[in-house]
Amino acid sequence: VDATAETTPAVLYDALAVPGGEEAAQVMALWGHALEFIKEQYRHCKPILILGAARATAEGAGVPLKLPTGEADPGLLVQEDGEADTAMDSFIAAIAAHRHFARFADPPPV
Repeated sequence: VDATAETTPAVLYDALAVPGGEEAAQVMALWGHALEFIKEQYRHCKPILILGAARATAEGAGVPLKLPTGEADPGLLVQEDGEADTAMDSFIAAIAAHRHFARFADPPPV
């Protein structure tokens, strides 16, 4: 590891995977840097994979799980714990698209 969420801006990362698990979600929900990192990844239209209980963490960061139109966000993949393997092809495709401007808003909603 060369850098941490505390020392590197989220925009410098190509994508984000938020791990599931109840304990991890509880810890992340209390960690301001994690919430801000998730929010910034969303604002910069980066691909995000959210697993299981991390859904509550993302919602706690203010990240809407659907586009303003109500449609699914192709760059925001929400999967249950244990479904990471099935989400990988979709996450790789989302990363290949680089940014998902369907969620762009000025000013940002979160």
